[in-house]
Amino acid sequence: MASYFRAAAITMLFVLLVHPVFSDTSAPASTITAISTSDSSFHVFAPGQPVSFTLTYSGSGVTGYQWVDWRGATIGLPVNVSGLSFTVTSPNNKPLKQGYYGLRLLPEGTVIQPGSRKELGFAVLLKFTRTAPQTSPFGMVHAAMNDPYLQFAWTKTTWTHPFWKWDTASNVGTFDKTGWAASEQHVLDAGKTDLPVISDAPWGLNPANVPGITEFASDVYSGTPNLPAAEWGIEEAHNGWDTAASVMFFENLAVELKAVRAAANSSGATNTKLVQQIEGISEHDPAKVDCTRAFFKSDVLQYVDVLSLHPYAWMDFNSPDTWMDTFLKAIEQARASSIKPSLPIWFTECGCVVDDAGLGPLKMQDGGHPISGLSRADGANYLVKAHVIAFSDGVSRIYWYRYQDWHDDSTNGEEHFGLRDVFGYPKPQYSAYANLVNVIGSKRFVTSSETKDSIHIYTFAGSGTSCIVAWRGSETPSPVQCALSEFATNGKITSITDTIGSELTPTKGKIQIDDSPIFLIATDR
Repeated sequence: MASYFRAAAITMLFVLLVHPVFSDTSAPASTITAISTSDSSFHVFAPGQPVSFTLTYSGSGVTGYQWVDWRGATIGLPVNVSGLSFTVTSPNNKPLKQGYYGLRLLPEGTVIQPGSRKELGFAVLLKFTRTAPQTSPFGMVHAAMNDPYLQFAWTKTTWTHPFWKWDTASNVGTFDKTGWAASEQHVLDAGKTDLPVISDAPWGLNPANVPGITEFASDVYSGTPNLPAAEWGIEEAHNGWDTAASVMFFENLAVELKAVRAAANSSGATNTKLVQQIEGISEHDPAKVDCTRAFFKSDVLQYVDVLSLHPYAWMDFNSPDTWMDTFLKAIEQARASSIKPSLPIWFTECGCVVDDAGLGPLKMQDGGHPISGLSRADGANYLVKAHVIAFSDGVSRIYWYRYQDWHDDSTNGEEHFGLRDVFGYPKPQYSAYANLVNVIGSKRFVTSSETKDSIHIYTFAGSGTSCIVAWRGSETPSPVQCALSEFATNGKITSITDTIGSELTPTKGKIQIDDSPIFLIATDR
């Protein structure tokens, strides 16, 4: 599971160690420290303009730099440099197009420490000009509220732990209502709406401590009676459980949630949605959802307003088009036969581990177990596919986990879920997320299909335009030429972009498609 409560670290000045990892006789290994760049705080540039900034370091060994695209292909020619401070300019000194650009230091194979990173990432994006509407399905865990390039409406930032203290001996708790309310107001002031996590003793005890939970919930809800929703517990139920274990868990949880619902109603929070989450999927059998089936048959269901899923595809984070539809259709089958067949489903966490250091298969770990992180490019593909498939299967809101890495350890999978690295430099996922939010926005899913060439096509529509998302199935990733007529639309296609938002140009009415999603925007007529 991904750790909810670990805070990200953000800094503009960091330590760097550089040494060649491939055979290169042109320069010996060197140690580089205290590197900084003079670009913007978010490391994002405006499209249509050339770029120039200063990179400064102490030490020796850097002989030049090379720009690469989001898939690692070189852009322009390498540039030789000397000295401890040098000017970096855009590839061939030309204006940058929207998307992602990676800066690699030379000699070839140089890595950046801490974190054993191969490149510094930069995004090229427009700032958004309006607040995301409440109809937006996009949310972010541990987000930077002031990021002007990502237009999400929902956040998952606050936890009760700093504000609630429970004394086991006296069976009495104390709650900082002022601090709690201020933390929620901070999110509102930034134009977002928070989904706080409520989880501290006496919550989660078995048997349930009803008086303690009543006191806890009353304090929370009386402090923020207008809270739109709150999530109780941190990944306490798991789809890997068998039915018997699931039934026992939900019997106790029903007692707890009954007390929570009563406390909310008596504290003026009758409209606050109660969100309950179930974590994980079965890696080898995504249709195995015994825990969720038990949830929909339990007494818990009468108190819950939203089912939250955390579908982390441990251990290898296989492409969502190989498992997510199967998983969600099994969930839907259980929901359809319940007393709440229209219960909203949110992903209040969803994400993937990215192998930022390029360590290779089974070179990362989680809890001591070897795992394979995704490449940076595959991380961007995963993000887009997960959102598109989930929306097509009725998931109405997704909080992506997470905005930024929170530690520089190159091997710990838990530390590499971010759209940005620990120092704030964007990954391709960052540009992919910005593009996804911009082109889909509040559009609603309409239809999906698959061509004879295994091209998956998903159509979203709203406000007079359609957004068509397409990619070739992960089982057949090799590129094919696809006629634009394959994308059934009565309107005119006005733009085509790749996964990270860079413009694509068709040739003779055809576009090349592989396993990386592309986006086609069309007028409705």
